[in-house]
Amino acid sequence: MNSMKICFPVPETTVNDKPVKQEQIKNGQKIMSKTKAIIYAFLAAAFYAVNVPVSKLLLEHVGPRTMAALLYLGAGIGMSVLSLFGEPPIS
Repeated sequence: MNSMKICFPVPETTVNDKPVKQEQIKNGQKIMSKTKAIIYAFLAAAFYAVNVPVSKLLLEHVGPRTMAALLYLGAGIGMSVLSLFGEPPIS
């Protein structure tokens, strides 16, 4: 058999009307830089470290179910803010 490669032109992808290199896209999502990922990891660790002592203080005044509800509410508000101000998905 004669093997023949067929190459198709790759459409140019844009994010916020800026061209994006194909190497920066994987499975339809923009790949995050290592520096940005490290910053997010440190922020998550810092928020977790602050959360534990604050939760212990609040547990003296509220019940465990109320505490769980407050934690989930805070996570929901945080994710809502991220979805509002984050980059739009690549189409």
